[in-house]
Amino acid sequence: MTEEFESEQSFPEDYYKYDTRNFKKFLDEFANDIRKGYNQSFRHQISNIKKTEGMRIIVCGMGGSGIAAMLMQTYLEDEPIDFELANSYGISGKLTSKDLVILSSYSGNTEEVISCYRQARRIGSQVIIIASGGKLEELAGMGRLPLIKLPKEYPPRAALGLMFFTLLRLLQDLAIISDKSDEVDSLTETFTGKNFNEFGVNLSEKLNGKIPIIYSSNIFYPVAYRWKTQLNENAKTLAFSNQISEMNHNELNGFENKNGIFHVVLITTDEDISRIRKRTGLVKEILQKNGVDVTELHVKGSRLNKIFTAVLAGDYTSYYLALRYGIDPYPVDTIEKFKRDLGPFI
Repeated sequence: MTEEFESEQSFPEDYYKYDTRNFKKFLDEFANDIRKGYNQSFRHQISNIKKTEGMRIIVCGMGGSGIAAMLMQTYLEDEPIDFELANSYGISGKLTSKDLVILSSYSGNTEEVISCYRQARRIGSQVIIIASGGKLEELAGMGRLPLIKLPKEYPPRAALGLMFFTLLRLLQDLAIISDKSDEVDSLTETFTGKNFNEFGVNLSEKLNGKIPIIYSSNIFYPVAYRWKTQLNENAKTLAFSNQISEMNHNELNGFENKNGIFHVVLITTDEDISRIRKRTGLVKEILQKNGVDVTELHVKGSRLNKIFTAVLAGDYTSYYLALRYGIDPYPVDTIEKFKRDLGPFI
């Protein structure tokens, strides 16, 4: 996926001391999380949910919980369903009683999701809650609402495999999408034992001391955004993402007067249309002429395989970059302090 610099074996052993809580185990166990999420049945919990014509399916989620829904939008791009993400204090558009609102918060305490809960209950929409506990578990009990309970041992961003494939199974059990078991089984088999370490080690060396910018096509933008957020949270560094072709109309010009040292990662796929491929090639030329280093990650296969191959490549890169910076990838102290300073959500 990229040129070779050093193998994982030559990655400095003493850097692992910064991973004080073994964050890497969450990356290495991704195939198991696929199984945990997908090999469930929710038919009993959701037996009262009615599938109706014109029903909107809205997933409310932020951060690590919201990214699962963003990636699901990419995966279900070609499906004839109205699948939306609400990642703020409310659900946009006209919400009705026939709509299905899935409240997804790993902690169960995300205030934007709780705000969406209040809106959905006020309108009388159908509601399903996905959480590991917290206030949303409480509300599910009080309202006798379907609750899909997640295990508690993950940092939210590391629970992506579990949350995505739990959501996928839920949509399947609701008969909103067709059976995906063959595709999921194939992905699990592919990812069992697949080694992303070398890619992460190599690219993290390139990114060391630079500001990463991640570009992709519009349909795969949630993958680029996942890269950005993992670099933010794991390596505690600024990173940015954008879409091709949107960045061709504004951001591209900024490289004429760059005030920083950047490294651009281009995520490309065999689904990119010819004009996007041409635009991406021209972007690469312009960046290199302006002295910007570029790495291209090209992914192939089923859409599910493309999504998660690219996602895990980014997750491992952010992990190894954190260690190169002497940073523990696990805690997000600034975010946690910010939440405490906000005070309780009334």
